Amino acid sequence: MTETGDTTQPTLAMNEKFFLVVDSATVGQHVAMLAVFSPPDGADADFPVRLLERLRKIRTFAAPFNYVLDRPALRKIAPSMSALPDDQIDLDRHLRYHRLPAPGGQRELDDLIAELHSPRLDFGRPLWEYHLIDGLANGRFATYVKFHHAVMDGVGWNQRFTQSVTLEPEDQELRPIWTIGPNAARPAPLAPAPMKDVMAVRKEMKRNAKRAVPEIAAPYLAPKTVLNGRLTRRRRATTVAYPLDRIRGIAKTAGVTVNDVLVSSVAGGLRRYLEERGELPSKSLIASAPYNIRLPGDDATLNAYSTILITMFTDIAHPVERLKAVARSSGFAKRDIRSRTPEVAVMYSPLIGGTWTLNQMTGLAGRTAPPFSTIVSCIPGPDSDLYLGGAHLDAMFPIGPLYHGSGLIVAALTISGTFGIGFHCCPDTVPGIESIARYTAAALDDLESTLAVGAGT
Repeated sequence: MTETGDTTQPTLAMNEKFFLVVDSATVGQHVAMLAVFSPPDGADADFPVRLLERLRKIRTFAAPFNYVLDRPALRKIAPSMSALPDDQIDLDRHLRYHRLPAPGGQRELDDLIAELHSPRLDFGRPLWEYHLIDGLANGRFATYVKFHHAVMDGVGWNQRFTQSVTLEPEDQELRPIWTIGPNAARPAPLAPAPMKDVMAVRKEMKRNAKRAVPEIAAPYLAPKTVLNGRLTRRRRATTVAYPLDRIRGIAKTAGVTVNDVLVSSVAGGLRRYLEERGELPSKSLIASAPYNIRLPGDDATLNAYSTILITMFTDIAHPVERLKAVARSSGFAKRDIRSRTPEVAVMYSPLIGGTWTLNQMTGLAGRTAPPFSTIVSCIPGPDSDLYLGGAHLDAMFPIGPLYHGSGLIVAALTISGTFGIGFHCCPDTVPGIESIARYTAAALDDLESTLAVGAGT
């Protein structure tokens, strides 16, 4: 593991520079992880405060939590970063405490997360914040960690988070996330893909766009809806958690993946949401799904994912028929990207969103046809119960980035036996995110009851 205080000069790859280039006042490229914990049995009411004070004493920093932009004003032109020594990082500017007003329920938590997530990170400091949130119902507390996508993706977060917690409640050693560095040196960046291979993929995407095969999703075929407008600076998020065994039971009964269940349930939720607004298009929405291409054992690469497109089949009302169709679409996309070399697979994101990236920078995004309807992401984590200073991790919820033309992201994380879903939107573009979350939950219920999961049918 890299020692804290390591000041090796980080090198930004193309996809990491992307997040700095498109970052703006209305399209902040930070992401967050919201984790909810239950204190140990018999813990005093001040347990979260005492935990905070223990965290505050640990002032050593590992990559990428010690990375800072060299020239913030030039981040869109020539972004680069340096690693700071420990004594140049002021933890008090990153670690903060909040207490929710009573009753400390979902609404109070959502309001605080909206307040914390709307502002951009300070580009003059390492690009992360750690917030401890006290006052949740039943003595629970939460941590909300906000970091720039240029320094870490969701899988990278999970690799570090699982080293910062313990498997036993009796083990109360604290290893804050900011002290967890990679286990090995960062691998060399992928060599540029042969141009002939990249052009072959581009041609195939164009052919797919011309085919009348709904299972084969292609960019810029999604109908424009309320999800695809211009953003303001405001943000809104809400969360839903399920026992992971329940989601796996649905997937096993239907013969599909957990990710297929997520995409299909979100599709059912969005179908009802748009239908209620009188805006359900006859043509299906299309989901953009991040696809992990990190090599086994690599926990040093900041971002290692590509993108696949999945037809959501929002035009199908029957929950099981929709799920089966989503599974066929995602299966095609996964087989396609797996058939490529890593050098070509990493090019899927720019091939799908190259024009879209340019549109983000020129102001056309949100005014022209979107390459997809929404982002739906599923991040795997360990099944075992996990603990922070003796407190049990009840659930964790990703809060992903938004873009002009993509005003909603739904991201899920499987960890500690729980399937946590984070819904994030710009409320001025996509109003009523609580309804989307509620309708997604109802779509999952419909799917489960139609499949008769656990009923032996």
